[in-house]
Amino acid sequence: MKKTFLIVVLHFFLMKGQAQIWSALPQKNNIYSTISNPAFATYTKYELDLNIFAIGANVSNNGLAWSAPFSVNDMFLKKVGNQYKNSNGKLAFTKKWITNVSNNKPTDVYIDYEVLGPAFLYRINKKNVIGGGTRKRIIGSVTNIDSRLIKIVLSGLDSTDKNNIFNNPDGSIKLGDNLSKINFIVNAIAYQEYFVSFSRLLFEKGKKSLSAGLTPKFLTSSGYIHTGGNDFGIQLFGFDSLKLNALKFAYNYSNLKSLKQFNANPFLSGTSIKNNGLSFDVGGCYHLKNKKIDSTDNEYKLSIGFSISDIGFIKVKKEIKSFNISTNDPITIVPEDILNLILTNGFQSEETQSYFDSITKLFDVKKNYILTKTIYTPAMFNLNVDYSITKHIYISYLISQNILNRKNSENIIRQSYMSLIPSFRSNDFGLSLPFTLAQDYKRFDLGLQASYGPLMIGTNSLKPMIRKNNYTNYQIYFGLHLYLKSFKKKSNK
Repeated sequence: MKKTFLIVVLHFFLMKGQAQIWSALPQKNNIYSTISNPAFATYTKYELDLNIFAIGANVSNNGLAWSAPFSVNDMFLKKVGNQYKNSNGKLAFTKKWITNVSNNKPTDVYIDYEVLGPAFLYRINKKNVIGGGTRKRIIGSVTNIDSRLIKIVLSGLDSTDKNNIFNNPDGSIKLGDNLSKINFIVNAIAYQEYFVSFSRLLFEKGKKSLSAGLTPKFLTSSGYIHTGGNDFGIQLFGFDSLKLNALKFAYNYSNLKSLKQFNANPFLSGTSIKNNGLSFDVGGCYHLKNKKIDSTDNEYKLSIGFSISDIGFIKVKKEIKSFNISTNDPITIVPEDILNLILTNGFQSEETQSYFDSITKLFDVKKNYILTKTIYTPAMFNLNVDYSITKHIYISYLISQNILNRKNSENIIRQSYMSLIPSFRSNDFGLSLPFTLAQDYKRFDLGLQASYGPLMIGTNSLKPMIRKNNYTNYQIYFGLHLYLKSFKKKSNK
């Protein structure tokens, strides 16, 4: 329990990290837009589109705000002053750098990190386009984190005030209180995709056309984690301590180190052919042209794309460790000491692990023998409506909705969101300004995205780029692709 929740609060929030990261780009029907809907490839204006490198990252939550005296960008770019580092030159993280903004509601954290490796689109003829490539993905969700648990971990127990346990006063919870039904769920997986893509023009008459696309994917995984606390019973027992009265806790994992591969390498290390699975994307697209022109021309008056992405599963068969942890006798712990131990020595240090080993003996730990674990990929429904106001001015509406069952505690959930995106587009330049309702339509974000020739860069949330603190999400993506524009009309077959 203690290990997992502290990872959630500290480590997950600091990761270099929206579902479908590439969906709101200003330039449509290229190799990046077809990631969310393979049918878009039918209308590509390129004969060959070759991805060189692309990376996208997002972390989003509704309960924890970045409050450090420097920005997340400063931390990633290593521009943090020495006064915030320890004697070893590492960041001396303090819990004061994260503020609880949950408003007594459950907190959800969503993680998306992906690197698009070698990938291509190639037009065979007027009606058919094929593609293929590989993508590294790390996806995680930490859902239903109880606001009382966040308060205890972040604010600590205050030994100077007998009537109020928190350093940040909150009269709703006092010393001696019994807290019950405290829950949280953690799911994450790292896997590699190898995909092929097929798209075809199904119908074209006058200004109207309809296309469809399919992308089957072979998946190999290197690691996953599922953990969930069910009905914790906690009594605020004494100064700086609490008593754990009841606990039901599941903890399953495989190769946790692979979940930390937040680097630019497009291939995930540690994958095993034993941990494999299949998934697919399927979509359609309706085009209404400005005039009667063939499908290889990218101009249109209205485009409506619809798709379902990431329908599938991965079967994990290697190095699975599974435990059920519970307790019948009360156990007294000091959250402040645990947090300081991790911040000082690191979660994987010998000191920290030795401490956890010592208190683990106090719990009733049942080891499960699991040969195969099936993890369902985080399926989404996507709708993209794109309307041309003038030759260069467009307005788009995008919605991406999670369709996995949230009641299944082992499902990896991605956030749902919708965007309204005005954009300017020319042959080689694009600029868009997405207005987004993110975090399951609960938070408003304003973004900025640009593309010029083979380059594209953007974010759906500008706030972390222009402010030092007081934000609950971070997102950025970048890509470089090469393309051959010329298209010689071939057979329609």
